[in-house]
Amino acid sequence: MLYLKLFILSFLVFQPSLTFQQWDANSNNLISRYEFHEMYTQNFYNDWDKDNNGIVNKEDFLSKIYVVWDIDNDNLISDTEWHEGFENNYADFVDIEYFAIDTDGDGMLNFKEYIAYVEDMPIFETWDMNKDEKLNEFELSRMIFNLWDIDDSNFISVGEYQAYNNYYMNI
Repeated sequence: MLYLKLFILSFLVFQPSLTFQQWDANSNNLISRYEFHEMYTQNFYNDWDKDNNGIVNKEDFLSKIYVVWDIDNDNLISDTEWHEGFENNYADFVDIEYFAIDTDGDGMLNFKEYIAYVEDMPIFETWDMNKDEKLNEFELSRMIFNLWDIDDSNFISVGEYQAYNNYYMNI
């Protein structure tokens, strides 16, 4: 379970340039939901808004995941990238093998193939708590916080932060 949560964290677009101390505004060695929300929305919410219209909709959300899972930045998702980014995190949603999604048979998923498969999955809908077909700052930061909070304590400890940061730096 720890590995799964750590890998999910890898696609959530955390910039390691921020230190734990910057996230921990009250210096109590814990990042609260409020501290996380303030820092995340101030620094990262707009990264999810692909078309810069102030709304993170399903297209923005799925596009950002595609970009982040494309670890080698070749605009394609390899079998390894798919397994690392999708099957390890969303096994409940995956019901066919990679080669079946790769409809042109070139061994790589382009954006069109990726979207054709994932657009009808309820991944976005599980994050969209108020069901308005967009992720507001609260929804996005809440879901990401829940993933970072490995022990479900409602705080991110120095250890959880370091586990994520160490993992992210080794991708």
